Amino acid sequence: MDLASALKLRTYFETKERLEKMSGGRPNDGVILETEIRDYNPIENFETFIDKYTSKSHGNIFLIIDQNVPLRNVGTIIRSSFYLVSNYKLY
Repeated sequence: MDLASALKLRTYFETKERLEKMSGGRPNDGVILETEIRDYNPIENFETFIDKYTSKSHGNIFLIIDQNVPLRNVGTIIRSSFYLVSNYKLY
């Protein structure tokens, strides 16, 4: 809550039942973050991806998952990574 406040994010306290409804019954660990929709590009060829999406004038961050990961964990990894990249200047 302190971090959300420091970042001037609007926060709401909801009942467990409301969180269940908002998450469509999916696991939510008691927290839901609403963000805008993002497009994701699958990588078919790593070298082509690097050439197309990297820039020498800006930092680049790539998230590559190299194992089968439970779907719930992939969502958590993507949300956490997006939040980190969106809110901190890492280069």
